[in-house]
Amino acid sequence: MKLSVGIITFNEENRIGKTIDAIKGIADEIIVVDSESRDRTVEIAKFKGAKVFVEKWKGYGPQKNSVLEKCCGEWILLLDADEVVSPELKEKIKMIINSSNPSSEVYKIKLRNIAFGRKIKFGGWDDYVIRLWKNGKVKISNREVHEKYQTKEKIEKINELIIHYTYDSIEEFLEKLNRYTSQSAKEYIKNKRNPSFIKIYSKMLFRFVKMYILQLGFLDGYEGYLLAKYSSIYTMTKYTKLREVYYNTLGKDTSLVITTYNWPDALKLCLESVLAQTVLPHEIIVADDGSREETANLVRDFQISNPFVKIIHSWQEDKGFRAGMSRNRAIAKATGNYVIIIDGDLILERHFVQDHIEKKKMAFLFKVPVL
Repeated sequence: MKLSVGIITFNEENRIGKTIDAIKGIADEIIVVDSESRDRTVEIAKFKGAKVFVEKWKGYGPQKNSVLEKCCGEWILLLDADEVVSPELKEKIKMIINSSNPSSEVYKIKLRNIAFGRKIKFGGWDDYVIRLWKNGKVKISNREVHEKYQTKEKIEKINELIIHYTYDSIEEFLEKLNRYTSQSAKEYIKNKRNPSFIKIYSKMLFRFVKMYILQLGFLDGYEGYLLAKYSSIYTMTKYTKLREVYYNTLGKDTSLVITTYNWPDALKLCLESVLAQTVLPHEIIVADDGSREETANLVRDFQISNPFVKIIHSWQEDKGFRAGMSRNRAIAKATGNYVIIIDGDLILERHFVQDHIEKKKMAFLFKVPVL
């Protein structure tokens, strides 16, 4: 078997037929890994002769690796569902895979992008991508998005075109933008990235200037402006989603212990300052050294009014001053790997929890009078 063609799909009923038709005559097998499409993608692919495997979405890298595992050909041509092999490229591929001495075992092919109905030649969109190689000569990273193609072989260029139908409409662009930026944020959060406002704004601005001016995107007319503008919005959205995920997950491994004894007014203000933090801890444990019922009622009120925050009342009988024992009981109940301990007569500056998690170092706590 000479050539396996691999394709990943999700809701591509309007494109998959054209993609498969373009490689008939050179493909000995067509492998499609579909991510549970809700349209007729699977039906059309099967009708066109592809072997279709329906799998849950795992990210671009893992999904493409799943395709490669199923390819049995001596050569592999890996395509996206919105990419169509031109007749000239089809003949070029046929010549390469049938050659007894090809110039390389890994090839990157020139993309001609079509966006909003126009051929895009500038703005950094006129590029080459690795698509054709001998089986086993290329590995794909398991990144969820912006996966990397890795090879030790010399890479040759093919100038014959893959026609890439990127976006037919603004609606489609925004739908993909939402999906891709969410996946990018999930990938970046693994590296604990937390972009500042200045970084977000500067990256967005630079993306537009680079595409539209430095890479001559203005020569593609109105469509070139749209691509540069929406690409800058893509960059902004990606980093703002990353920032959102960062703050939503930063405290998930942290328990906050608050020590108290018969001072509900102070505890109330303390708890309010905790709930106003930029980063909430995974759980709040009130280490109570035997307070009266008023404190228990206060904690219960906070539990009822904040159902999405785990608040635990760790109470022990009042047998004199035993703050150390009270703290130890609370720590024993903590499920976080990182514990912050404060007194119940503190009002916390709103970045207090965030700063302690990020710095992970001991600090002296200064009491702020609250009453």
